[in-house]
Amino acid sequence: MKKICESCKKAPASVHLTDIKNNVKSEMHLCAACAAQKGVQVKNSISLQQLFGEKLLQMFSAAGATVEKKEPDEAACPHCGLTWSGYRENGRLGCYRDYEIFADRLRPLLYEMHGSPGRYVGKSPHPNPRTLRQQQRLEHQRLLKEAIAKEDYRTAARLRDNLAALGEEQLTINN
Repeated sequence: MKKICESCKKAPASVHLTDIKNNVKSEMHLCAACAAQKGVQVKNSISLQQLFGEKLLQMFSAAGATVEKKEPDEAACPHCGLTWSGYRENGRLGCYRDYEIFADRLRPLLYEMHGSPGRYVGKSPHPNPRTLRQQQRLEHQRLLKEAIAKEDYRTAARLRDNLAALGEEQLTINN
C-alpha cells in the first residue's frame, strides 16, 4: 500500500526518512515537493564513490576487489539495447552482435576463463568412434574434391580408396 505525504496529505510519498534517537525510531514519509521545502536533498542514484569516497574504493581495490566505475554515456547495442552494465548485472549477452560491440571488454574475460588468447572453439565430448569416422570421411571428401580440381589423380585415387575403406568399416559396425 502506497503511503501519502505526511506534510501535504495529497501526493504519494516518494521520500522516506528514518531517524533513530535514543533507541527510538521515527519515520517520515514525504512527497518530493514537500521534501524539497524541508531542505531534504534527494538523489535518484548514488555511486559507490560518492557513498564511500575515493579512499575506501582504493582500499577495496588494494584488497583485490574490483570496483567498476560506470561510464557516463554508456554505449548500448543498437539491435537489443543491452549495455555493458546490463551485461555485468545478469551475466548474459542479449544478441550475437554484442560480441562485436563489447569485444574489447569481453576479450580479457574470455582469456581469463579459457586461458588462451586464441579463438575459443568449444569443447567436445569424449571421442566417439563413429563421430571420428564421420569427420575423417568429410575431410577425405573435401581433400578428394580439391585433388580432382587440381588434376592430382594419384592423390585422388588414394583418397577414393581411403573413403571406400572407411565406408566398409562403417558397414561392418552397423551389422
